[in-house]
Amino acid sequence: MSVRIRLRRIGAKKKPFYRIVVADSRAARGGKFIEQIGYYDPTTAPPTMKVDEEKARIWLGRGAQPTDTARSLLRKAGVFEPAKPKEAAVPGAVSEPEEAPKAAQAPTPEPEEAPKPAPKRRIKRKAEPEETPGVPEAAAGAAVAPTSSAVPEAVESAEAASEAEPESAASAEAQAEETPPVE
Repeated sequence: MSVRIRLRRIGAKKKPFYRIVVADSRAARGGKFIEQIGYYDPTTAPPTMKVDEEKARIWLGRGAQPTDTARSLLRKAGVFEPAKPKEAAVPGAVSEPEEAPKAAQAPTPEPEEAPKPAPKRRIKRKAEPEETPGVPEAAAGAAVAPTSSAVPEAVESAEAASEAEPESAASAEAQAEETPPVE
């Protein structure tokens, strides 16, 4: 369970008022909380704030993580101090020994990135006219884009092809099976 110190809005519409509470991070903003440690009223000039410093320090010591806004308010109240930057080394001053000298530490190898595969390209193929069994190519082309004079001829040639021997359809299927697919 991750515990957070955050603001809980309790004010009316257009009149915000917040309680500073300790709550489970999974709970809703205005939902269940563990303990109230203060309040914040941004509508007054200057904004008023009250924080129970003892309770706040206890919860920070237990590992509660404040939200960004709560952290800002706790800093203003003097409860939450930012991490102090390391001071520059003064010549002749005795300092604490570091965990391990940087020269003695083994350099960590950086993980090499695997080469990315080239993106797959889609090959556009030319649209081939569909072949109708028993219909000659000229008749199929005429059927796709008929003209006023070509319509009766296409109908006659299609009728003639349908009356043709069934062997021509079987031979066309055999040829299709023998030809290898184009990749």
